[in-house]
Amino acid sequence: MSSGGYDAVLDDIFVVPNARRQGVGSGLLNAILPDCSGRNIRAITVESARDSEATRLYKRFGFCESLHTHLSKEIGTQMRTEHPT
Repeated sequence: MSSGGYDAVLDDIFVVPNARRQGVGSGLLNAILPDCSGRNIRAITVESARDSEATRLYKRFGFCESLHTHLSKEIGTQMRTEHPT
């Protein structure tokens, strides 16, 4: 993402289940976003499961799905070197 400033990745905001839907996530974003702006951060990337409460929260704050594909690979105790058939 080319934004004319720094890019940031917001990783692992977690609100414990019994504190959800009480404004905690909104409060965190309300604190984080102005701080990022003051540090010349012009774009923030977050990761969230599709159709989750967190995704809906991020969208309310103006986050949108990007055209980039997010790829991941789990690394277990045993690595496979060939593709499964």
